[in-house]
Amino acid sequence: MKKKVLSNLSPKQLRQHLDSKKRNANVKTISESISKENPTLGEFIMRHKLDKSLFFDANKNQISSVYGQMIKQGKQFAYNTIPCYQGHTYRDRKNHCLICNTSRITFQLRNSSEGFVYIAGSVRKRMMKIGVTDKIFSRESSLNKSGYADTDDWKILYWFYSEKIGEIENEVKSKLKVHNTLVPFLKYSKEHKIAEEVFFCGFDRIFTALKGVIHDNGIAISQELLKSDHISSYQFRNWVKLKK
Repeated sequence: MKKKVLSNLSPKQLRQHLDSKKRNANVKTISESISKENPTLGEFIMRHKLDKSLFFDANKNQISSVYGQMIKQGKQFAYNTIPCYQGHTYRDRKNHCLICNTSRITFQLRNSSEGFVYIAGSVRKRMMKIGVTDKIFSRESSLNKSGYADTDDWKILYWFYSEKIGEIENEVKSKLKVHNTLVPFLKYSKEHKIAEEVFFCGFDRIFTALKGVIHDNGIAISQELLKSDHISSYQFRNWVKLKK
């Protein structure tokens, strides 16, 4: 009976029938993958060694609908969200799927962590760097030992301690993107690296941008240190990238 019905269909009707069957098969595949690849909250936090207190129950809502609550409660991630196209229901504040892209977990935690924000400069390369670290007193040495951005004359000129250091760093980088250039270098381990946090500008330019971020966001800082005696040697020209 079914064969007889199909044989009576026009080419257009037959194509629509086959497309419908394909869509139904895809829905079934997605629903099966949800149960296989979407772990329980307990499994997820155990797998990634996370604390349950970092998670917000989205109750099947979009991140945009619960973002304000996540910020207010200090939650970094959400579970039980609207599924991504792969059927996963774990997302970060920026709506990235944590299973499709697990690197977002480290990125979000780094952004929200406490530590030091610093400005460093290289006279030899005439460039500045913004960075974050939890070991400020050894950071200058580690920059030079690693040959960061293909130089070993880095001098840390300013630093302070604060919360959400990754967010501060990213906002400053955004303000200075016209001065930003990717610099390849060969690390001491002979591993090829790319320096992404260097800027062809002077100290005043990067310092003003950083202070603006602190002021505009009402950021509390402590343990602040400015090496004013060295600043004059780092007032480089502010180069701007040409638009393509």
